[in-house]
Amino acid sequence: MRPAGILPRYDGITRKGLEAYEERRAIYLRDRGLCQACMKSVAFSDFELAHRIANTKANRRRWGSWVIDHPLNTCVAHRGRCNDACNIGGRPASCAALVEKIKAARSRAEAEQMHSSCDKGSEYL
Repeated sequence: MRPAGILPRYDGITRKGLEAYEERRAIYLRDRGLCQACMKSVAFSDFELAHRIANTKANRRRWGSWVIDHPLNTCVAHRGRCNDACNIGGRPASCAALVEKIKAARSRAEAEQMHSSCDKGSEYL
């Protein structure tokens, strides 16, 4: 018997797996279901997340895991050739611009988190 509050479709799915699904879904919606290489529609069941800066050991050393794993470093792409076309690793200026964009997004998120934690603390004053 299933415990109360557990949905059947989540049986056997770990929290990490569910978070990965939600992240894929958010990126798909952000890109409006369009392949970022050819700008054609891609079905949710058929798309791949393409890393703009490739997920390699060398890139993790150079840029850091926080850049490689950031959602802004991924995009919706068709399998194969379109996925390869999304890679900007051979263009240092494009890589640097993306890293700056990720840094800005990260600092905004940290500021929002700090602001919301300050708001929660003000109820005790």
